[in-house]
Amino acid sequence: MSNVNKEYSDTTLGTQEPQVTVVGSEFVPGNEGNAMISQARGYHVMRFPNGEAYHTRGGYLMELVPDYCGDSAMTCELLEILGVALMVLPAEKPKGVRKFEPGFSAFYEVDNKLYATVPMPTEDDACACALWSVLGVSHD
Repeated sequence: MSNVNKEYSDTTLGTQEPQVTVVGSEFVPGNEGNAMISQARGYHVMRFPNGEAYHTRGGYLMELVPDYCGDSAMTCELLEILGVALMVLPAEKPKGVRKFEPGFSAFYEVDNKLYATVPMPTEDDACACALWSVLGVSHD
């Protein structure tokens, strides 16, 4: 066995930038996003002409789709059940960009891989986008 002796100093620690996978570009906040999350959770979603969406898991019982995009406490609780801790941060304006809409991105780690959502209009939307991507990301 070889004995590898690595030297670390203040200048070498933390010099690598973490690789972040950006997810959620297909996520649409609001009623559409709520339906997308319900589908990802295994429900059958039915939309009515007035814009309401209901979900069912079989049989004839239906209930209104929860407002995932409006309730970050519920989405964070569902993420905790899945073993995912979430951090939401405000998006920064990139250098050289003239038009910038403020928003929020959610960061989380799954299987030692760091993910970030695309900027969403609100913190609740960022949490919902993270839940949708966790439910849809393959962890093989």
